[in-house]
Amino acid sequence: MLSSKAADNLQFRTRRLVVNSLTIRTGNSGQAGYARDIADILVPAVLQHLPGPLQMPDGPDPVESWVTARQAESILYAVRQVSTDMIIGLMILADTSECDATPTLRLGYLLAQPVWGQGYASELVTGLIKALGEAGWSGQVLAGVNRANPASSRVLLKSGFVEAPDTLDPESQTFRINLA
Repeated sequence: MLSSKAADNLQFRTRRLVVNSLTIRTGNSGQAGYARDIADILVPAVLQHLPGPLQMPDGPDPVESWVTARQAESILYAVRQVSTDMIIGLMILADTSECDATPTLRLGYLLAQPVWGQGYASELVTGLIKALGEAGWSGQVLAGVNRANPASSRVLLKSGFVEAPDTLDPESQTFRINLA
């Protein structure tokens, strides 16, 4: 069974993507490069449909603050393009099993605007579901989508998710997939 500890070690590869946990530590010689790649993802157009806590914080180092906040509540993954090894997106998995009767992971993902419309989101979500199955994890994966972002809804539906009927917020939809 995949726990948040096991999620730390979850990594997978698709035809065009490599996904593994992202670690940025002070003093890491690659930190400036990671921060630059991530800053290119965390732009207003990408963040516009996300809830307040996922927006860029104010302060002297907003990228590091954003990453630190995500890592405090979830596992943050780098989504790299196989052909270039560049980070083109981020995936967030939060284990919320303590709050739910069923083992539950909450999924979020962000892709850099230049790669939108090229099938990377579908490839990422499908790859995650396959990797969870191969790891023997069973439970549900939930993903929330702002109704103003129908492209993400289509990605989830195409990947086997169904709309959860218990969506309370009129501005968002929750999607679910059950893995046995």
